[in-house]
Amino acid sequence: ISIHFKPVLYILRKFYLPSPGEGPSRSERENGFFKLKLTGYRNGVHMKSLVVNGDSDAGYSGTAKMITESALSIILNNDEIPNNYGVLTPASAIGEIIEKRLSENGITYKIV
Repeated sequence: ISIHFKPVLYILRKFYLPSPGEGPSRSERENGFFKLKLTGYRNGVHMKSLVVNGDSDAGYSGTAKMITESALSIILNNDEIPNNYGVLTPASAIGEIIEKRLSENGITYKIV
């Protein structure tokens, strides 16, 4: 169902989507954190896991850090970015540069 269909959009706004100002408080954003474990398998066999830790709310502060540091990596470290092509994630497009920048800003990665 397309959300361009006005009745569907109205229902989403009325009953499901938050109104402006209904997000987490400043204190909740500043005191939030996240921990994420990503596990890779090949042919059903566990290969590696990656733990991502963030020192702030993932939905607001964490996302802002990731977007900002990705953009800064492209602007300030363009000569160090790997020569990868196609539709890429920030990690595959920017490489170790983004990991370093995020680690310096409270988002760390560890292979376990």
